[in-house]
Amino acid sequence: MCDKALVYVSVVEYLGVYITASSSFKCIYDNAKLKFYRAFNTLYCRSACSNCELVSVELVKVYGLPMLLYAVESTAPRDRTFV
Repeated sequence: MCDKALVYVSVVEYLGVYITASSSFKCIYDNAKLKFYRAFNTLYCRSACSNCELVSVELVKVYGLPMLLYAVESTAPRDRTFV
């Protein structure tokens, strides 16, 4: 590595998931949840004029859910990790 020292970091980002330095494998999904809620709030605000819940649900399925699932597919979270 060009005779440079390897830098120790406590958190590394991989495919939208933050992996922490620990004695066991731990991931932080806060950034993925933040992106999902940001997309949901934007879509909800923009689709409020339509007065149809189905439009909001379909928009969340198409735009919001992939943001959330992209991070989950890269690692397998435990049941209580993603809450």
